[in-house]
Amino acid sequence: MYRFLEGLNPGDLAKFGGQDYEKDPLKGLLGTIEMDHYEIHKGKHWTVTAGIVTLPAGGDHNIVLRVPAGGSGHLVFTMGAFDAWTGGLYEGPTIGGAGTAITEANNYRASTNTPAITAEYDATINANGTILRPLLGGGTNVGGTNSSGVAGSRAEFILAPSTNYLLILDGVAGELAYIVAEWYE
Repeated sequence: MYRFLEGLNPGDLAKFGGQDYEKDPLKGLLGTIEMDHYEIHKGKHWTVTAGIVTLPAGGDHNIVLRVPAGGSGHLVFTMGAFDAWTGGLYEGPTIGGAGTAITEANNYRASTNTPAITAEYDATINANGTILRPLLGGGTNVGGTNSSGVAGSRAEFILAPSTNYLLILDGVAGELAYIVAEWYE
C-alpha cells in the first residue's frame, strides 16, 4: 500500500498496521488510490495514440510497443472505428519495417520523465504474433445501417522485457479509427 504524507497535519493521519496513512478530510476515512493513479503522481504513466486516422477499405492501423531488455510495463488499451472491425493485442509480431515514432505523453503533464518502452504506429507487419486479447467492434447492416464500436482491455497486461507488442485494428471499409495505449513502468 502506498501513502502520501507531505503537508499533512497529525490529525489528518490514520494508523493502519503501525503505519501512518492519509484520512479523507470530510468523512475521516482511510484514503487510498489505485496503483495506476499512484504511478501518474510519480510521473511513470504514459499514453500513446496516433490520433483518429482514416483507414482505406480493408486497411489496418497499428501501434507497436517495444519493451527493452530489463524493461516492463503494465498495459491497458482501447480501440474503435465507425464500421465493423476486428483487432487485438499480440505478443512477438514479425515486423518487416519500422513505423512512425510516437511521442509518449506522460500523464503527469509537469513531469519530464521518459519511458523505457517506445511506441510507433503503422509499422509493416509480416505476422501478428501470439494473440493475447482478440477484439470485435462495430457491425454492418444491423437494421440496414452500419454501427461503430469500441473495445479494449481494462485488465492490465504486464509486458515482458525484450519483447515487442502489436495493437492492431483491421477495418472492413474506409472508416475513421483510433488506438490508445496506456502503461506505467
